[in-house]
Order: sequence, then C-alpha cells, then structure tokens
Amino acid sequence: MMKSLYLAALLGALSCGGSDGPSAPEKCEAVVTAACNRFAVCTASSDPASFGAQFNACHGQAVVTFDCTRATGVTASYQSCLDQLAVHPCALVVAGQLPASCAHVVQHP
Repeated sequence: MMKSLYLAALLGALSCGGSDGPSAPEKCEAVVTAACNRFAVCTASSDPASFGAQFNACHGQAVVTFDCTRATGVTASYQSCLDQLAVHPCALVVAGQLPASCAHVVQHP
C-alpha cells in the first residue's frame, strides 16, 4: 500500500506536455531514481539490509509505469525537485507525498 501511494505521487511528477532538452529521458530517470532512493531510505530505516530490495521494487515498478524514453523535457523546478527529494521528510514519503517542486516536473507528449 505504501509503495503504491508513493508511485501514485510519482505519477503526478511525470505529466503530459512539451518542453525542450535532448536529455529529457535521462532527467526523467534521475527523478525516478531519486524518488525511489528516498523511498528506500525511508522504508528501510528499521531494516537497512532491505534498502536494495526496497529500491529495486520501487524502481522496477516505476520504470514499467513511467516510460522515461518518451520524456520530452522538464520544468524549471527540475533541480529543486531533485534537491528536495534527497531530504523530503520520511513521514511524507511513506504517505505517498512528493515535494511540491516535483509536481509535473517531467513532461511527456
């Protein structure tokens, strides 16, 4: 349940629209990786050995759900999103809430 809430929030970060940037797919992947890294840090805090499994489960599901190869750009809040993901409160992460700067940060056609 916790992972599905977080993935639903991540879906909100990846929106429709157009933008610029030949490296948009890599930037999309960076958002997914940062979000799943924070998810794993927060959910594995009581069992550090489970970090890899938590990260892999989140990332595996995210790349199936969000096709970063179709990303066309990112918004101006891209770097802020990445910076805030790294320190986002775990209580919000486990509640499925991403930083506001991550809303619709990656754009798809």
